[in-house]
Amino acid sequence: MRNIKTYYYVIVLVIIQSIVFFQWIFSNNLFTFWDIGVYTPITQSYLFEQVHTDFWALDITASNFPFLFIFWLLWKLWINFIRSSKIMLFWPIVFGVVINSFFFVKHFTKENFSAFFSSLFYSYGFYFLITLTGALYISFAYAFAPLFMLLFFKVIEEPNIKKGILLWFFASLLWFIEFRILYILLRICLLYFAYFLITKKISFKKLLQYITIFWFTWFILLLLNAFWIIPLFFQGQIVNNTLFDRGIFGNQYFDLWNAFSIMHPRWNRWEPAIFVKQVAPVFLAIIPLLVVLWLIKNKRNNVFLFFALTFLLWVFLTKQSAEPFSGFYFWMYKNFPWFNAFREASKFFIISALSFSILLWLFFKKNNFQKKFLHILLFWSFLVVIFSNICIVFYWKLWTMFIQRKYEKDIENLNEIFNTDPVFYRVLWLPHVNKFSDYDNKHPAVSLLSNYETIYSKFNSETNISLEKTFQNIISHPDFIKLLREQSVKYIILPRDLIWDDVLSSWKNPWLYINILDQKEGIKKIYEKNGNFIYEVENYLPRVTVKSKDIILESMLNDKILLRIKKIQKKHVLSFWDSFNIWWKLYLTTSDSLVPILSEKENINKKNSVWSTIDYIMNKYVLFQLWDFKYLREKPIFEETHHLVNDYANGRTLDAEYIKKNFPKDYYKENPDGSIDVNLTLYFKPQSYFYLWLGVSGLTFFCLIAWLLVDRRRQKNLVQQTSAWTKNLP
Repeated sequence: MRNIKTYYYVIVLVIIQSIVFFQWIFSNNLFTFWDIGVYTPITQSYLFEQVHTDFWALDITASNFPFLFIFWLLWKLWINFIRSSKIMLFWPIVFGVVINSFFFVKHFTKENFSAFFSSLFYSYGFYFLITLTGALYISFAYAFAPLFMLLFFKVIEEPNIKKGILLWFFASLLWFIEFRILYILLRICLLYFAYFLITKKISFKKLLQYITIFWFTWFILLLLNAFWIIPLFFQGQIVNNTLFDRGIFGNQYFDLWNAFSIMHPRWNRWEPAIFVKQVAPVFLAIIPLLVVLWLIKNKRNNVFLFFALTFLLWVFLTKQSAEPFSGFYFWMYKNFPWFNAFREASKFFIISALSFSILLWLFFKKNNFQKKFLHILLFWSFLVVIFSNICIVFYWKLWTMFIQRKYEKDIENLNEIFNTDPVFYRVLWLPHVNKFSDYDNKHPAVSLLSNYETIYSKFNSETNISLEKTFQNIISHPDFIKLLREQSVKYIILPRDLIWDDVLSSWKNPWLYINILDQKEGIKKIYEKNGNFIYEVENYLPRVTVKSKDIILESMLNDKILLRIKKIQKKHVLSFWDSFNIWWKLYLTTSDSLVPILSEKENINKKNSVWSTIDYIMNKYVLFQLWDFKYLREKPIFEETHHLVNDYANGRTLDAEYIKKNFPKDYYKENPDGSIDVNLTLYFKPQSYFYLWLGVSGLTFFCLIAWLLVDRRRQKNLVQQTSAWTKNLP
């Protein structure tokens, strides 16, 4: 009967969410904003990407491959982006946040009533509403954080391998989506385990059992994520990439008052107010303070005391660099492992909200609010806050991700150009990338908004000017076009709505940029229609160049660039215009093992080109190139000549005499004038580690699923045998 009542509460929560988020759940509308764009299905798995990246950075993002892989599978099943985004993001967020938080609170309070209202408070907290405006990956992690913590506490209460494996399955899920949230949750788990050992008297045997389970399941977690951890470890990118080098941001927006109130400083109680600090109402900060002080004074039980102390600790971190101890956050950022992933402190609101949802039991407990006037007053105060936030979402006051978007025909035409052009080049969007544009590793989209600080530091020393003025100074600088050429930028695009889906729209004025670009030499306007402007950069550098008029570069892929170079005499410098990385390796191949990428018709019909045909099919239709394993054992050439070009790119010196002396003739073709033609492959070697360990991670996943299914079947048979044995008793 008690379980039936529990499901009544869950059904009511689901009904509330279905009504409030009706458009997200049932409509066929398209919603994008901020971090959420229209995903182009991936056609190959890459360890690194240049999509939407910086000019001078190699963006290592392989950890989200499983998420993109599922998008690819849905695309293969003819499920469009609108439906797949509902399956992957909207539905899990909307229903997961209320259901997971309900069972998390109920686990400790043992009351459906208090769990119901605590779940609503957690699900309609100010920070969660902010994430719903475009940071849906954080929203996803926020929704499933209670479930992860619930599984962790179940392992602590009754340790066994099966529960530990389930715990780390969900840990991997959070890792794939938003690893920073998992980082915070793991810190809470470590703190509670230490707290548990201090407050509970456990035997050495029990302690050994805990250690065994956690180390074993932690090893499983590493295996599940080995496909990206191992390659990044080899190239030193685990804690040394763009995610960890962005600098602290937003000190002026955070303070102790907002941290105590669990109110995001860029939320004005009715809608997002980005880059405008908001002050929390007095009653929001007083109530959490009363709850924590009251709880510590009464010391109800160890678990509730832990959440009270956790709330206070994370409030201290969430204030960022505000007083007191204003320098502590900066010290953590510089010295604590992986803490530099948190350039601003808003992510810590998740722990504050999670802890406070447990502490709300003091007010939502039936016996309390029915007898004490203060409890009644505070109870209704919380209901008013919850109901007002529900109304904000229901009436679409959040705009952002709650406004239907439509494709523009001009953007579709651009996408067609990008999808059919086999040549590598970058596209610069002013000032920010349109959410409907197709960009991939062959045609990366670069945003001036994402690069302006680095570019401006190269061009100017003037500071304390507006962002709009900064953009104008960059575009008008004499070396601006030169920089674009060096970065292989072919197109400059100013869409009609420069940042139509961005809160920075107040800065846009297209004619400020257009008037400057029209007067620039080295670019020409090739498109002007419906308020969209496209400029083409003349004489932009290809991705790979060789300083010789007699050398022909034929074509290239992404992580594996295929080159046919003719008439090499003596020494020539090969320049690869991507961010310098020692793991770009150069391999000499035989003439029959490398055929340049031609058009589809030429590639398929070419005689004696079986490998070329297979390579084309694998690139176009399959996610992996399994024969790249050969690069694990092949020795690269000209490693000692790998050098820095223009302070950021890769250069190598090709030596024709060295090739003729050290390689058989089937590796090159000698011409009558003594020059040679060679086939080269420029390959990002960690990609082969990625393929290898992706197989290990996949095998681990399927083995664990099989083990869990077998164990479930065994448990079911055991119950049936026990039941049959009981019936046969006299």
